Amino acid sequence: MPPYKELYPVGTKVRVAGRAKLDDFLRTWKFHHPLPPEQLLDADRIAEVVSVAFYHGGDVLYGLRDVPGTWHEEWFCQSGSSTSAPKMPPSVGSSRLRQSWSEDGSPLGSD
Repeated sequence: MPPYKELYPVGTKVRVAGRAKLDDFLRTWKFHHPLPPEQLLDADRIAEVVSVAFYHGGDVLYGLRDVPGTWHEEWFCQSGSSTSAPKMPPSVGSSRLRQSWSEDGSPLGSD
C-alpha cells in the first residue's frame, strides 16, 4: 500500500470549491464526513491548511484556519489556481478515521 500523501500540506493556502461543486457533493456523497449545509457559506473562501488527517483507505481530510468544519481534499484548489484538485475515489467499508475532529474543525488527537 502506498504511503498516505496529501495534495495540500499544512501551511498551504487553498481556495474552497465554488458553490455548485459543494452543492453537488452535498447531494451525492453518501459516505463518511458528509458536507454540512452550513459549510456551503464558505464556498470560494481562501484559507490556510492547519491540519491533515487520513481516513483509512486514503481519503484526506483537512482543518482550515478560521474556517470551521472538516474538509475533503476534492473541495479545494490551490489558492490562485483556477482548477480544482483531482477527484479522489471514495474509501469506504471498514475504514475508520485516524484523527478525531472537533465541531470547529480542529484536530482532537490521534487514536
